[in-house]
Amino acid sequence: MQSYGRRYVATVLVDANGPIVVYRKTHLGADEKGSFWSGPGPHAICLDGWRIGLGICRDTGIGKNLSGTAQLGVDLYAWGVVHHDWELVEQERRARHIAAICRAPVAMASFAGSTGEGFLTTAGHSAIWSATSTLIARAGNGPAEIASATLPRVPSLPTEELSRHAGADQSGSWPKWRGGAEGRDSGDPVSPHSLVTPQDKSNVHCSQYSFDLVPPSGPRQYTDRAPRDIP
Repeated sequence: MQSYGRRYVATVLVDANGPIVVYRKTHLGADEKGSFWSGPGPHAICLDGWRIGLGICRDTGIGKNLSGTAQLGVDLYAWGVVHHDWELVEQERRARHIAAICRAPVAMASFAGSTGEGFLTTAGHSAIWSATSTLIARAGNGPAEIASATLPRVPSLPTEELSRHAGADQSGSWPKWRGGAEGRDSGDPVSPHSLVTPQDKSNVHCSQYSFDLVPPSGPRQYTDRAPRDIP
């Protein structure tokens, strides 16, 4: 996507209101740095009450980025990658690692089939992992294959945890929605899908999400960790 002359590698959400950019890749690959700008850092969106952390390719291998996303108290980490077929083991190891860091399920979309930049054969095998790093569903390596699952949602972090991790105000309450696109470039369209960052005090404004969602059940366990960078 492009905003004010700057090009980004981005995740786009499409709903009844049209497309909206919800995340910009933070950690660019070597071949991307000459053509794209880096995004501002860890982000999450809230859809139907689910706080969803987002990542693209190399973001998922950077400890600082994963730690920042975990600090948002996400209920799900969704990411997209393109890997060579011989990187499948690393791809699955990374998914388990992310689930452990975020204490949340992981939904991974992995490109299947042939594409450019030397990716003649890709890993595919898009998959969904539980918060305990257990494989729930996995597609094959064909372009038309889909992984799907029903994910039970556990309650979000307590207010005091949100205050500490996600930038709530001094009273400890989650900030009110103020109707703007605070925390984003002024060139971005205003959307009902609010981004959440540790520095952003915009409210988590929710809409519909295509996962089969189940009501909260039981307390959420959350533990800070010191993740390492993954090559």
